[in-house]
Amino acid sequence: MRHGIDVRNQQVIRNAKEKEGTGLVSIAEILSTKQKLKEAEKQYKKQKPKQQHKDYLGRCEREEIMVLAAIASKLEEYIENWYKHQRPRKRITYAKTALTYIYKSMDTYFDGLSETEKKQQVYRILKDLKQCNIYLERGGIR
Repeated sequence: MRHGIDVRNQQVIRNAKEKEGTGLVSIAEILSTKQKLKEAEKQYKKQKPKQQHKDYLGRCEREEIMVLAAIASKLEEYIENWYKHQRPRKRITYAKTALTYIYKSMDTYFDGLSETEKKQQVYRILKDLKQCNIYLERGGIR
C-alpha cells in the first residue's frame, strides 16, 4: 500500500509541475517549505538561551541561597527523624528527591563562576548568615 501512495504522490507532483505555468503552487514546493520550517524549528529548540556572565551573586540571590539552605537543612532533619521512627518509605523517598532538587537549584546559582569566585561568594553567604535568622513563623488569620 505504501508503494501505491508514493506513486500517487509522484504523479501529483508531476501534474503540479506541469501546471506551474498556471500559477498553482506545487506540492513539492509546499513539502519543501514544510520541511524547511521543521528544520528551523529544530534549530530553534536546540538553541540555549544566552545567559549574562556575572562574576558575583547579588544580595537577592544570596538571600535565596540562604533560604534554600535552611529548607534543605530542615528537610534533612525530617528525613533523619523519619528513618528513626520508621515512617512510610514513599514519604522518605519523595523528601530525598526534593532535597536533591533543592541542591541542584542551589548549584545553578554558581554556574559560570570560577572556583575562586565560588569560594568568595560562599564566604560572603556564610558571613551574611551570621547576621540573619531564618525561621518559620506561625500566624495569620484563621
